[in-house]
Amino acid sequence: MTWLLALIALLLPWLTGATLLYAASALTLPRAEVHTPGDICWRLGLGAFLGYWLTTCLMRVYALLGIPFGFIVIALPLLLIAALAFFIAWRRAPLQNLKANCPVCPLPKLTRYFFFALLAWLVLRFGLLFFEMSTRPLFPWEASIQWASKAHVYFGLKTLAPFGDSAAWLGGHVYFDNAPNLPATLPLLQAWMCVTIGEWNDVLMNLPWWVMLLALTLAVYGFMRHQGLSAFASLITAWLVASLPLLNTHVALAGLPDLPLAGAYTLAALSLVRWARSFLFRQQWLDLDLFCALLFALIAATLWPAAYLWLALLLPALVCILLPKSTRYLALALPVVTVAGSLALTQAGASLSPALANLHFDADFDTWLSNFITGENWHLLWLAALATLIIDFRESLQNKIAPLSLIVWGGMLVSVAVIALPALFSWLFSSIQQAERLLLIAAPLLPVWIITIWHQRFRSE
Repeated sequence: MTWLLALIALLLPWLTGATLLYAASALTLPRAEVHTPGDICWRLGLGAFLGYWLTTCLMRVYALLGIPFGFIVIALPLLLIAALAFFIAWRRAPLQNLKANCPVCPLPKLTRYFFFALLAWLVLRFGLLFFEMSTRPLFPWEASIQWASKAHVYFGLKTLAPFGDSAAWLGGHVYFDNAPNLPATLPLLQAWMCVTIGEWNDVLMNLPWWVMLLALTLAVYGFMRHQGLSAFASLITAWLVASLPLLNTHVALAGLPDLPLAGAYTLAALSLVRWARSFLFRQQWLDLDLFCALLFALIAATLWPAAYLWLALLLPALVCILLPKSTRYLALALPVVTVAGSLALTQAGASLSPALANLHFDADFDTWLSNFITGENWHLLWLAALATLIIDFRESLQNKIAPLSLIVWGGMLVSVAVIALPALFSWLFSSIQQAERLLLIAAPLLPVWIITIWHQRFRSE
């Protein structure tokens, strides 16, 4: 019974988010464009993050109204929303001719075998991850004392509760943990899982982290199909994202905000790139993809304070979309501003904060080697990105790819800056102890950008 309730808590918000996106597509797009290749996987991927976030929003509303958290009062509105959204979407754009949109049928026979072999590999990998995280209790120290502590209080009280520092706690008005100012979104999601199960379970409450990696993989596959890649090339890209070592680590040892933020930020960036493609051809401002980009930027902002730096990197891409002729200037401005800002901080950082008084560049070769190549992070992914940047710089500035390129370049510059200036990293992100965790946020976009660039190069040739 416990597992049945856990699966309901896991899948019901996902169903709600996916059907809402299905209904939004049916209401805003022509019927022929609702079920284009990859769109089902795209909506499923976005739907998980949207559904979980909406669940936490509903719990916030209940806390404001004084309604205790309960399975029925949370699940019933989600189920009604999902049913109504599916009814509206089905009436306007029913699922028809799915066989005609079969992604495997156009593939050559040998490629089809490789496609199913890679798909089986992914299924096996996700199965092993699910087994590991469903049989291992909450392990990461930070997750236990900063995030799960809030979830335990919310579950016990069946409502939100204030958290404060030790002085406020001694006054007897608030609860206290190691990071009282962190957002309540992820603890509310964990509390929802426990409320549904009916007991505090620090293993099953982290199952949404597994779904988030699966949803991110589906969304990447759907995005690549929307960009015109074949099913096999899209699956390769999704496999590269799903096999990133630290993403897998944050599933097996769930409870930290890194994976949810990486997924929400990646989906916001990819939604913006999808809107750039439609804006380029249609000059259409009001578009579902633009709405999704703004919505998932909002979702990312409610997960972790570290999101604001990464969300700022979406602004150059937005300028590039609206002013295509500014692309080359933006591409040159990003490294110039980064280098100039770093030099200025080394000279005048003390005026901003005493923590920046001894700001200096870290030229330790072992640090760079560990973070970008030999460490347990991305192995050779950064080298592949650097090679792509050098070889295909001109292709990366084409109108269809330039917004994604600017986002990725900004992420690469931020990653280099936080390794080069350890004091700046500690000042900006005092709650993050390891720089490689910050690199995790940018990592899922790298395989998407690399495959997109090389596909564009081979197609043009």
